[in-house]
Amino acid sequence: MCTCSLTVRASVNQSTVLLHSPRYAFWLRESDMRSLQITAVLTPVVCFGACAANSPCERGDWYAIGEDDGQRGTLVAIDQHADACDLEPNLSAEQHYAAGLAAGLQRYCEPREVYERGIDGEDIGEPCTAASDAAAQTAHALGVEQRALRVDLARIAAEQAVQQKLRKSVSESLQSERQFLSGLAPSSAAYADSLEDVQRYETELSRIEQRLAALSLAREAAQDALNEHRREAAHAIARLH
Repeated sequence: MCTCSLTVRASVNQSTVLLHSPRYAFWLRESDMRSLQITAVLTPVVCFGACAANSPCERGDWYAIGEDDGQRGTLVAIDQHADACDLEPNLSAEQHYAAGLAAGLQRYCEPREVYERGIDGEDIGEPCTAASDAAAQTAHALGVEQRALRVDLARIAAEQAVQQKLRKSVSESLQSERQFLSGLAPSSAAYADSLEDVQRYETELSRIEQRLAALSLAREAAQDALNEHRREAAHAIARLH
């Protein structure tokens, strides 16, 4: 029999319920009184003996155990599974495990999967770094390029937002200073100081407008580059399969 530890933490109303086992941590947030949203996050720890009824461990299904390892890109000594599942490894078990592992790794290193890992900023995965797996390396490089283009676009958008807020602030200050200036006598010292402030705000506002115009062009170019790369990557990934 395989075993897993389980910890439950719960409360009522907008609660967070944490279910933890050596392999998975589940977070359940109560979005309303009628439904729950469930998100599963895979942790680096490997639970070799799943507690679910009729699991590969319970069935002694060495092919499925190996396939599960492969799909996660996890290379584990078969003896560790044998100990966790209370199974006796033999030549047949090793052969079935190896076959399942190879099938799982093949899916783990599929170009589409590796491409998505590149986009997410993840490593290619050690099992996919073999010199013979050029397709996986090409796909991962495309994903890394896609991520860089997305980051560049996000950077431009963020700076646009900052400059737009700054433009609003300077525009309001300019309007206020102009109103103040209009009530001053042109011959007064205060008038000269206020006029200088108005000119300073106008210069700053002009600079911001120029920067926003440049950012608008840069954002359009970045979006075009991102869209073009998506199309090229989609064709490239299709050819790699």
